[in-house]
Amino acid sequence: MPDVPENLLAGRRAIDGLLGVELLEDWEWFNEKSFWVLKCSLTIDSEHPYVPSKTIWFITVDPIYPEGNIEFYPSKIGGLATTFQHQNNNRDGFPDLPWRTGNICLHSQFHHIGQFCITDEPLDDPHMRIKWRFERALAWLMAAARDELVKSGDPFELPHIPLSPRLDKSVLFIEDPVSFESWSKIAVRMGFVEFVTLNQQPSVVFPTSFKSMAGETLFRPNWGNGITENGSRGFQGLWLLLERPPILPVWHIPNNWNELKTVLNDQGASITECIKPLKQQLKREPALFLIGFPIMDRIGDELSQIHWTAIELPTSATKDKTKRIKANYVGHYDKAYMKEDGEVPWLKTENCHYSRVSVRGKLHKEVVENEVLLIGLGAIGSLIAEQLARAGHSKIALMDQDIVAAGNIVRHTLGLESVTKKKSQAIHDKLLLISPHLDVDIIEEVFPPKNEKNIKAVKRYPIIIDCTADRELRYQLGAFPWDQNKLFITIALGFKAKRLYFFSVIDESFPVETFNNLIQPWLEKEKPEYIDDGFPREGIGCWHPIFPARVDDIWMLASAAIKQLEQTILSPLEAPQLIVFEQVVESGNFVGIQKLLNE
Repeated sequence: MPDVPENLLAGRRAIDGLLGVELLEDWEWFNEKSFWVLKCSLTIDSEHPYVPSKTIWFITVDPIYPEGNIEFYPSKIGGLATTFQHQNNNRDGFPDLPWRTGNICLHSQFHHIGQFCITDEPLDDPHMRIKWRFERALAWLMAAARDELVKSGDPFELPHIPLSPRLDKSVLFIEDPVSFESWSKIAVRMGFVEFVTLNQQPSVVFPTSFKSMAGETLFRPNWGNGITENGSRGFQGLWLLLERPPILPVWHIPNNWNELKTVLNDQGASITECIKPLKQQLKREPALFLIGFPIMDRIGDELSQIHWTAIELPTSATKDKTKRIKANYVGHYDKAYMKEDGEVPWLKTENCHYSRVSVRGKLHKEVVENEVLLIGLGAIGSLIAEQLARAGHSKIALMDQDIVAAGNIVRHTLGLESVTKKKSQAIHDKLLLISPHLDVDIIEEVFPPKNEKNIKAVKRYPIIIDCTADRELRYQLGAFPWDQNKLFITIALGFKAKRLYFFSVIDESFPVETFNNLIQPWLEKEKPEYIDDGFPREGIGCWHPIFPARVDDIWMLASAAIKQLEQTILSPLEAPQLIVFEQVVESGNFVGIQKLLNE
């Protein structure tokens, strides 16, 4: 065993004399896990049936202490035997380890955000950090003994689910208070569910229709057209909606089939009866079983949302004669494939409703709910499209019949897999993989459209964004019979992407002359720059100049354009306005972007 580092010895000395803590075994190096382990007992006053007064713990510490992880695991002998809130699922785990898997949450509230945040944990102090964790562990135990690990007003916490290491499927669903109201009106509590997967990622599964056992459609999740129209192979599974979470005391999700059968029986459901309708499917392939239950947003609130967990029911198709079962007798399946101590194959599930995923960052609601027609999907147009999609936009139509060339990839959002595809189709496919809530349409014409259907489609969009930098197209925008006011926005890059031009106006047609008058002084200002530097050419043969601009400059200015786009939609001005974002360079060093107004 290597010598115990001085920092760990200092940490251990700091807990000497700490009330309620007894050292049972000093630091030991676990070579298989590459960390140090300390064995201790923690003693509190407790009359709780699942919290003994004295419990034994193994504390694991990274060798880079005081940095790194510190975890508290209950001992298999004399430790906590069930799972509580703020604790990982507390099962036996690996047979060669003396501790269970249920490490308790002792982190600072902001631990998962990263190092650049305020925390009261003494992360750099080898004398105090372990002591701080021990004090937190004692406080955790006392709260568990008083059933006070969660209090009124705390965010609701789902029980920790141990995912099956053999399965890589994830089930994405969308639920919110509105869908909860829909479910509350449905008397049926069990039925079939239809799933689709994505061609690009078949391990990601989406439920698209919940049905009764008789085949009646009861509920359809409101996915975007990327899921409803472009999902690949469809297949069927089962759903079961419970009245409360399927847990054992205190907050323990079932680990084996016997535990699962117990919690379902307690709520009047039998898993054996549930799987009967799938017996023919299970002869050929596994089946997904969704188990849902209502949850609240915060402790003490009214129930407001359905959460779905998922299990993969194993197939009975096997060459192993010892596991073959009678096709018409579900009880044999139960005995062969759902043995009492057999591990429940839980899958990862995630609610990707917009209100959930957008908490990481989103545009204003009024912005994302506006439908947009985006013309031009070059470097700047593709970035505008992608940022709108990632920020939660709900409806985008694309117009660009150009073909993706290899040279485009240098500063485009697309990759080599898109070369030879139409830009509109390639961007369409990419956007649908970004957001399951987004509806993306393609208008298969060059502007202005000639087809009557496309003319009507173009006219329905209240916001028209031109990213082509095409003089002729602007004249076409001005001549097109829009029939009503539109918010017109033109986004274009200056030479070498030193500037970005953002023009906006509310009008019944695009005011070409006004735009030209506003932009012309800036073009005159840039003229000496491109005369001096010249334009590069791509390839050999007839000379065709290529617009020079680095990818970092384009992407930076595109982000500025999105911010201005949000501001323009929220506070539109009817009068024409040209805003210029200009890179500021001092003594050869980039220092930022300045915003210039030219009305």
